[in-house]
Amino acid sequence: MASVGLAKELHFDVLKTAQGSFTNATVITATANSVMVLYDGGAAGVAFTNLSPAIQKEFGFEPAQTPPVTTAPAIMAEAVKGINTQQAQSLPTMPEDRIAALQMEKSNAWQRVVQIVNRPVQVYGRTADQHHVALYSPGWFHPGAEKPDFNTVDIRKTQQLVYAQSQYVTSDLNPGKVFLGQDLEFNAMTKMFYADRSLPKRKLTEAEMIEINGLYRIIGRCEGEIERLQASSKAETVLTTKADTDTEVVVPGQAFESFRKIPQQTRVFYGCIAIGGLIVGMVIVRMVKK
Repeated sequence: MASVGLAKELHFDVLKTAQGSFTNATVITATANSVMVLYDGGAAGVAFTNLSPAIQKEFGFEPAQTPPVTTAPAIMAEAVKGINTQQAQSLPTMPEDRIAALQMEKSNAWQRVVQIVNRPVQVYGRTADQHHVALYSPGWFHPGAEKPDFNTVDIRKTQQLVYAQSQYVTSDLNPGKVFLGQDLEFNAMTKMFYADRSLPKRKLTEAEMIEINGLYRIIGRCEGEIERLQASSKAETVLTTKADTDTEVVVPGQAFESFRKIPQQTRVFYGCIAIGGLIVGMVIVRMVKK
């Protein structure tokens, strides 16, 4: 079997592979047969066999056999699964520390989605020879946004290319500027990550949408685990509080001091009743014995 040793993220100004060159590429994970890289154009899965021998060696890849042919989406899915497994195994054991680590992991995934979704789109100046410019008003988007089901949604199925119906598009928020309709998209399942709604959103590539799906799974897993840990911690607090409330603290001498606070006449009355009861009991016992 092939072995891979990747202890940290590796960066390349230009990563040259048999699949093409990737500018400003950062390896964020590695599987037994592939790496997943983030680059200026998005994200892509690259098989080790498509890397140069020098880079294979840098990753610690030693091909003992030819890896099976794997499609790019499958490589991405395998890489995302590796991220989830590796991060879950590295979580601390104390509940408070685990919650903090999960919140950090969620925040990192969230910020990565924001970065991908809000990559700038090409803007053009409006000219007289640009005919059939579609105008969107008021603004590009309606207020609000739906929260995706991070555990199940596939944003590839909710991508809408409505702007492609026109060569040029603009809005009342962008006077004197136009955008190519084919460069834009709308996606209800990424809308909550739109940072600047005065501008349209660039059409995501297949690789970018696959990466976001993986990041959504990380967010969903973290949210679920945080909710479980917080509920467990709250339940333990309630039980501890109840136990403290139900526990009666006995102070030495407290019972005798409480007895002394009873009025003397009441004490004499209770004493007579007790003595009378004792005498009656003794009489009954003797009669039974006879």
